[in-house]
Amino acid sequence: MKTTTGLTIVVTAGVFLASFSPSTSAALPPDPNNAALLYYQAFLLIPRTQDRAVTDLVTDAATGKAAPNDKVKEYVNKCREAIDYAMLASSLPRSDWGLVYSRGFSALLPHLGQARSLAWLLLADARILAADGNYRPALERCVSVYRMAGQLGDDVLVSVLVSAAITAQANKGVTAILEQMPADAGTLTWLKGQLAELPLATLGIKKSMTMERQVVADYLRPEKREELIKALME
Repeated sequence: MKTTTGLTIVVTAGVFLASFSPSTSAALPPDPNNAALLYYQAFLLIPRTQDRAVTDLVTDAATGKAAPNDKVKEYVNKCREAIDYAMLASSLPRSDWGLVYSRGFSALLPHLGQARSLAWLLLADARILAADGNYRPALERCVSVYRMAGQLGDDVLVSVLVSAAITAQANKGVTAILEQMPADAGTLTWLKGQLAELPLATLGIKKSMTMERQVVADYLRPEKREELIKALME
């Protein structure tokens, strides 16, 4: 009885799997082509910690104020999936953060603070890798941070400012890694090519200032006065 039941299960499973053979199964849906969707997932994948000392240590390691210690290495290792998603996101050409521009000054930009924290995480990982002699992967983290900074966009002034702050720390990271790295023509050639293609080179304040003027002009309309007062009081 048991043998018959087992044989029935095996046959049923075989028929089920056969129905999903490569020749008959449908193609998988394409991966997202909007970097922001992957960054949002990366934000959620970062383990939450109530230990402010740990996050401060990660920031210090990322910005070069202190060498990454064992606590930093342990925490960064727990964030491996978030780092992987961030690097994947940085490779995509399009990034739409879904900002509600119609809300004017009341529009929320929660992704900026989280993007900065994610950037510090990547830079801390870069410092750890460089300390272990893994210079190419370390530089890859820095390049991903450069790309992330460029993907924050230039249509809102505060986005440009956050992008500039992140880029400044990535510059420090690259400089520190190159100071440690032995001469490697291949890696330097690769890095030169990556830097030449960065979207950040196109960022400026002209577009964001135009957007700011449009928002102000909209608020100055008579029917918007109450909204303007409310926004200024927030």
